[in-house]
Amino acid sequence: MAVLIKPCFIYDLLCYAGQRFFELGEYYLEDQKDLIYKTNKELEKYNIDDFNLSGPSMSSMCMVLSCFTDNKDIDKLTIKDLIEIIKHPENLSLVVNERLKDNDFLLNDANYTIKWLKEGGTDGYVKLLEALDEINFYKSWVDNALPRVLEECEKLRSKISQYNLDNIFGDILKIRNENRIDDVNIFVSLYSHPVCFSLYNKSFLSSCISDFVDGKMFVQIIAHELMHGFSNNETINILRELVSRDDFLKKTYKTLVEKYSGAEEEQFVVAAEYYLAVVNGLATYEDIIETAKQRYGGCMPLSLIIFNLLIQEKSVPVNYNLWLSQKFKLGFINGENIEKQVEEIAPGFVNCYEQS
Repeated sequence: MAVLIKPCFIYDLLCYAGQRFFELGEYYLEDQKDLIYKTNKELEKYNIDDFNLSGPSMSSMCMVLSCFTDNKDIDKLTIKDLIEIIKHPENLSLVVNERLKDNDFLLNDANYTIKWLKEGGTDGYVKLLEALDEINFYKSWVDNALPRVLEECEKLRSKISQYNLDNIFGDILKIRNENRIDDVNIFVSLYSHPVCFSLYNKSFLSSCISDFVDGKMFVQIIAHELMHGFSNNETINILRELVSRDDFLKKTYKTLVEKYSGAEEEQFVVAAEYYLAVVNGLATYEDIIETAKQRYGGCMPLSLIIFNLLIQEKSVPVNYNLWLSQKFKLGFINGENIEKQVEEIAPGFVNCYEQS
């Protein structure tokens, strides 16, 4: 098993497509903004509709392609190859539904994206891809983005080289109730900044973040992304019931989804990430408490409550879905007076959220 950190043109292209009409604010890198604005200018004559508001996110498009290809030879795909794939969403549906049949959470999101393509999204997307091919977006990527991405890959490799990841990967397998992790593919994208997101089969896409994180934090990010997609329908229904019970949880959850585009399972994933960081020596309990107050403006109180329960376990829980279900049924996780619960764990948490 190896951690492979590498560039990928096609994922960068999908990330450009997903962000080209966004307002690129303070969290974006200057070189990324320059490249997006330059490409947008070159595309003006093609009159391409803004399908970002109605269409799937860049992370959803990347996940569908990742699942369809299983990331095999993904770095060799051309724009023309991608056009042929997107022109046949029925083929996407067959492969993706088979590969994700045991993963409720990812399958629901992927099917939303494929449904959008089937119902007319394909035409607009293909028009954009054809225009990008005409302006030779690949050459622009090679000349302007690839050198920056290769530099980033080397920085990230250096940051994690001092850490033995076998133990944390073993813990992830236990929590996910799985048997093995093969190679972990980390595709680095300049256009995805400022976010990272998971892909199919123990892979994920990282933005250019090496200037902002140390080795411990990047290992923690790896753990976070490898935990995504663990949840089943029962677990998601638990979350929905919890949110419906408490006004503070409802308010913070709305902030997470609307302001930070957090996935439904985000708080469960973050709780597991916090736990894995502590048991593997990447952070202390006190570090996590302070991090949780600030992360996403303090809008994930449930993650801290669940982390506090996980840390009390004598050994790494096997099957996180089952563990969450049991804790919920026994009343250890409940949607009652969340403000009080989280304040007992992290005094000042509620105030951090209110001031964010």
